[in-house]
Amino acid sequence: MNDRRLAFIYAPQIEGLSYPPDCPFKTERSTLTRRRLLSFGWLGLPHRAEITARPATRVELGRLHSDRYLLELERATAGDLTPKVCTWVWAGRTHRCSRTSCPTPPGPVAPR
Repeated sequence: MNDRRLAFIYAPQIEGLSYPPDCPFKTERSTLTRRRLLSFGWLGLPHRAEITARPATRVELGRLHSDRYLLELERATAGDLTPKVCTWVWAGRTHRCSRTSCPTPPGPVAPR
């Protein structure tokens, strides 16, 4: 008997966000994955659950992102959308994104 439990972590709020077409982050992937899992009947079972994601704390975000980046997000969520360019490396490639082309999350980035 297999007593392993599986979970799909999902945030419905992401459905309203999108990135430019050339950006590697595709927010629609999580929605499509969820729909597929539901159609297969792979969610909602006692050992296969869907868990709603919670916002990360500032400390948790700091484990993955620089303070400079988090401060820029805070400025953007406070309404300061002056065009600036951020650069990040993902999958071995350098990507550039301006504030006018990237979504900003609603509300504060995370509590300090």
